[in-house]
Amino acid sequence: MGSVYLAEAPDGRQVAVKVIRSELLEREEFRARFRSEVTRAQTVPPFCTAEVIEADPDHDPPYLVIEYVDGPNLAQAMRESGPLKGAALHSLAVGVATALTAIHGAGVVHRDLKPGNVLLSRGSVKVIDFGIAREVDTSTALTSHNQVMGTVPYISPERLAGSSGLTAAADIFAWGAVIAFAATGRTPFGGDTPATTAIRIMTEPPNLDGLTGPLRDIVERTLAKDPEERPTARELLDFLLTGSVAARTVAVPKDVAAVRAATTVDLGSTVEKRPAGRGRRIALIATALVLVAGIAGAGAYASGLFTPGGASADPITTPTAQTTASPSPLPSPSTAFSGEQQLAAGLPLLHNETLTKIGLWIEREDKPKKATCKLSADGLTATVAAVLYACPGPKDSLGDTAVFVDVRASPGTCAAIWWRKSNTVGYVLQLCDLIAQFGVHRKASTDNYSMTLNAPVNDKPTRIGVVMIGSQITFYQDGVSIGAWTNVEVAKGWVSLGTFQKDEGSNDPAHQAHFTNVRIYGTSGSTQPASPSASPSS
Repeated sequence: MGSVYLAEAPDGRQVAVKVIRSELLEREEFRARFRSEVTRAQTVPPFCTAEVIEADPDHDPPYLVIEYVDGPNLAQAMRESGPLKGAALHSLAVGVATALTAIHGAGVVHRDLKPGNVLLSRGSVKVIDFGIAREVDTSTALTSHNQVMGTVPYISPERLAGSSGLTAAADIFAWGAVIAFAATGRTPFGGDTPATTAIRIMTEPPNLDGLTGPLRDIVERTLAKDPEERPTARELLDFLLTGSVAARTVAVPKDVAAVRAATTVDLGSTVEKRPAGRGRRIALIATALVLVAGIAGAGAYASGLFTPGGASADPITTPTAQTTASPSPLPSPSTAFSGEQQLAAGLPLLHNETLTKIGLWIEREDKPKKATCKLSADGLTATVAAVLYACPGPKDSLGDTAVFVDVRASPGTCAAIWWRKSNTVGYVLQLCDLIAQFGVHRKASTDNYSMTLNAPVNDKPTRIGVVMIGSQITFYQDGVSIGAWTNVEVAKGWVSLGTFQKDEGSNDPAHQAHFTNVRIYGTSGSTQPASPSASPSS
């Protein structure tokens, strides 16, 4: 929904400025969501999140100026240094619990607590991203009915089961999953697919191997299936400071029950009665699969709300101004994620190309569009001075499709991956810095949403994956699921790579996106390379 810019305030300090993208301003729902973001951000104490410096939700465009938090998020820190141990782990647990205590005290449920939303800055912990948080006393839903927003490994079982109420206990469950991940390097219910993870969350005990001592007992309590058995944020903080959960009983005290009752939001679920016994378990799993299939990345578009995109690529260094230089040369080709075949859901591997020489992808030049597709040691480079250009590849007519490819882009460029594409319609994933936006290209569609990437698409390669089985689409970055969606508008088509800008590009410099090491899975008949005379997408 929003773009974030690193800026300098009149007093010289660095700030982050978020504005709604111009193409979304005509949709009142986006203004309403932005207005609610501002309100929530202003109600939460700044010691545990980024301070709101200035905001005007009614300006054109609406904007929000907040404190710039200079530091990596938990996911980035762990990629650099591995799991946390000892005092560092305990400090993280206390810091996030303190933040939740303040957030819940302000009457807000975060709803998307995850490692990417936990910033580590100068020894402090800040929980960010209120882009999908909900005020617990609101009666107005800004999201559609029966829609679960969040990141699957950190979503509580009651939300996956279609519970009609959202409580602060959902954030406590996410806290347990985040701390387990920080301690072990894996999520406690991790599965090969989002659906598998969801089923494990609902039906299996957490895998806490590698987490020991009192902290393990506390984490285990927060991951209870029954939200009433989880501590409140205040109780959680007390447990961490005393090192014991002995004071907590399974029965919920009246005052705690009252607090939870007061912090319950009706999400508009149509589930009114649950079957009993084995039938109930099957029904819950079925509900979870439906909800996971439709998890809305639109709710996660603001996961980088308080993290300037330019800084998050290398959070340890001092942020620098964005330049218009072309991406630096690609180092040796990256090794494809070892689990790609598994992520591809058993589809056969059709093509595996480095894209460094002519093969199923070819070179072409379109002078009227000032666009080219070139193959070199840097891989396939798509260059265009206009809005978009697709470099066609093999003309497989694929239904079930999986494509994985290493992607880089020059500053200001949105790389793009098309699949199930024809000359008139197809699915497209735009990759613009920290935002990935999915939609149906050249056809009106209500299923269009954004996801926040774990790392920006810039001059450093990142591996992007799209897996579509039937109507179910799952998106991956570096082997980790970043979102899922369902759509039935396009039945089959081919894969293309290129650029697709949000706005008209300038003639100098042109937009450039680079692709290497593409793998395409699916079922197909004969394969033909792209034709040099074929008309590109525009």
